[in-house]
Amino acid sequence: MHHFWSSWTISDAERPYVAALAQALPLVLDEHVVCVYVGGSFIRREVVVGSDLDLYVLVDTNDALEPLIAKTEGLIINGIPVQVHLYSIDELEHQRHVVENKTNRRMPPAVLLRELKHYALLYGTPIDLSKHELMTDDDYLRKFLPVLRRRIADDWGKNDAERLRFIAKQIFFLVHHEMKLRGELFDFSRNKLLSRFEAEQQHILHLCDAMRKDPHAHVRRKEDFLLQVSTYLDDVEKEFMPL
Repeated sequence: MHHFWSSWTISDAERPYVAALAQALPLVLDEHVVCVYVGGSFIRREVVVGSDLDLYVLVDTNDALEPLIAKTEGLIINGIPVQVHLYSIDELEHQRHVVENKTNRRMPPAVLLRELKHYALLYGTPIDLSKHELMTDDDYLRKFLPVLRRRIADDWGKNDAERLRFIAKQIFFLVHHEMKLRGELFDFSRNKLLSRFEAEQQHILHLCDAMRKDPHAHVRRKEDFLLQVSTYLDDVEKEFMPL
């Protein structure tokens, strides 16, 4: 295991997550695992009570995906939800999913490759990004927007708080990308984004932040939330993806 956090001054909020990493890794590893990365709020040092721990696992064969997805689905360690996102070498090489599993919320392989530079290696040999064609900013929008639209369509008739929370979290990534296209360059951080729009209380991020923090309390606002998200996606598409 690579102790990438060894140079950190570990906060009280981070300490349980360090312990959870040590316990999660043996549960994930088998003879097919090539490497494991850590992403999400832990690597950004923004964890709070209730934050997920995001692991990105690469396996050597497509056949290894479904058993590991089943094994790690719903994993919780000491009260910390551990999201295990699984990919095969073949999926990264061809940049498409082999196994579709709606409960295992995997970003498209091309998006993973684009974001990997922001993650930390926990185990194994790092992925050589020079061997992969990385998507452009335009490609990112063209892949990301349809994924979000499908998720909204799937969730419209459901009262699943965690699915709404997932959408809210993705909007933060989209707003960050929008800022990048506008020339505002900074590493992804929810705190930085919220500070950037602190004076604009009607911005979609504030609604998403409330949904992300306590989705159960806001399920009753589901339709309003999804409508506002859909409107925001329309605005982004019109401005940055004109016909």
